[in-house]
Amino acid sequence: MADSIYRTPVVLSTDGLNHKPLGSGEKLDPNTIPIDTSILKPGEDGNLTISPDDLISKEPNNPLVTSPSDGKLKVDTSKLVSPNDPLLSVADNKIKSTLTAELNSAGQLVLKGAGGKTVATVTLPVIPGLPTVAEFLTDFTPPSGASVLGGSGKGSYLHLRFAMSNGTTKDLYISTSAFLNGAGGGDGGGVSVKPGGGVGTDNGQLVVNPGDIIVPGGGLVSDSTNGGKLRVNCADLKTCINNTVKDNFATGGGLIAGTDGKFKVDWTKAPSSGDGSSGGGGEATTSKGLSLGTKIGEYTSGTEPMTSNSIEWVLTDVKKDKILFIKVTNYEFLKPTSGGNTDLVYCRLKRPFVTYHNHISFDTTECGYGSNVDMLYGVNLGLENYVDLGPTVGEHVDESENTGISTTSTCPRIHSMVGNIFMFAPDKDYDTLTLSLRGMNVRVGLEAYQ
Repeated sequence: MADSIYRTPVVLSTDGLNHKPLGSGEKLDPNTIPIDTSILKPGEDGNLTISPDDLISKEPNNPLVTSPSDGKLKVDTSKLVSPNDPLLSVADNKIKSTLTAELNSAGQLVLKGAGGKTVATVTLPVIPGLPTVAEFLTDFTPPSGASVLGGSGKGSYLHLRFAMSNGTTKDLYISTSAFLNGAGGGDGGGVSVKPGGGVGTDNGQLVVNPGDIIVPGGGLVSDSTNGGKLRVNCADLKTCINNTVKDNFATGGGLIAGTDGKFKVDWTKAPSSGDGSSGGGGEATTSKGLSLGTKIGEYTSGTEPMTSNSIEWVLTDVKKDKILFIKVTNYEFLKPTSGGNTDLVYCRLKRPFVTYHNHISFDTTECGYGSNVDMLYGVNLGLENYVDLGPTVGEHVDESENTGISTTSTCPRIHSMVGNIFMFAPDKDYDTLTLSLRGMNVRVGLEAYQ
């Protein structure tokens, strides 16, 4: 930067006749300079001066003073500390604190400050924080003048006793209401008991009222004969399932509740797997769930009752990786139009892939045949690989004969079937699969699905 350029003022000469530059050593008259004289003042030598005293507020206890050594401003720390302060003092214009502690002969902890002044005295327990007595009192009234928290009068209390270092003891009684609703009856510090919330008090003690939290008819009850313990009321639960749960089943989902309160699957209402296969009636569907698959065949015996043991039903394009379902859509008992033995009623399907045995032995002594008599659901003992597709009526067969149905029997039996869908697992792929049927005195309708 360039050197500062100073200008010399032009002043009137002493004779007042000429103007000339201010000479070296000459000074301007301070009165010719406009200044605030509350801070700046002209001196005797013509210089402007500032007095430090003029900068100090005259308010009481102002610690800012003028140093006697050099006339400059400084802080007097003695004005910052009260003369009677027990902890603070001043040395070398610095503030310091003093605090000491000692245990006197009376077992008291004494805190001392500046000049040995006593600041506080504390009486200590023998074992700080640990009571010498801790007990729970019932039907108890605290002594008059005792320290009590959370209540008063006769009731249940937690009693704590502390041994003090000076040889005395201190007792504290805490009412159970302090734990329930907070000490002193406030909002905090304890457990709030809401009426009807299942929890109440009995003589200051918490008790559970199961009846307050059980919805009537929901299947859960309080057993008064067993100490109020909870148990399941099966009758209510069954009613709840029949009247409530069943209404939450998705429409067309296939799951229903029977009149006995048990769940079961209605296969005719179960949705398809969503792969474009049939929903049970051959129609395509895009829903997801259980399905019999696509219908691949249908058989009906017509209007006349079946009387043949060599009926063939041909299916096409049977796949190994899919279950073959045979669904019975119609099964009627019919009296033969041309005579015949009406004691024989059956329709059977020869199991196409896996050996199946349906020969059942049971006691029929009430018919006069003695024990260990076999009842065969068929016309001879060679039908172990056949599956009954519906209820079967047959007669007793004596094991010693082993030739067929006894025509003189007067004690026929009816074998009842449950369900109308049968499943088979193909052992390989079939372009055509021939199923063998046997029937007598029935009219049937069958459908095949994969």
